[in-house]
Amino acid sequence: MFGEFTEDAELLTWCGEHGVALMTNNARNFEKLHREIDHAGLLLYYDQNRPDEDPEGVARVVDEVFTQYGATDIENEIVDLDEWYDWLHG
Repeated sequence: MFGEFTEDAELLTWCGEHGVALMTNNARNFEKLHREIDHAGLLLYYDQNRPDEDPEGVARVVDEVFTQYGATDIENEIVDLDEWYDWLHG
């Protein structure tokens, strides 16, 4: 359905329509779209190496985000996963 040539706006719109939060390291583009498109939540990370270096740690962070926010309270919110990672693993 989606591939490397998918427009960011198309992906974010689809996620919003289907209640799917989007996790991405393409923060710059999605921070702009966040104000323009209703979405189910944006989970942004800036440290490009972290998912490869500590995938379990990233999974714990995402789990904690949804524990704190709940599935619906994250709608139209941006969550900085790097900040959460530092908080949980600091």
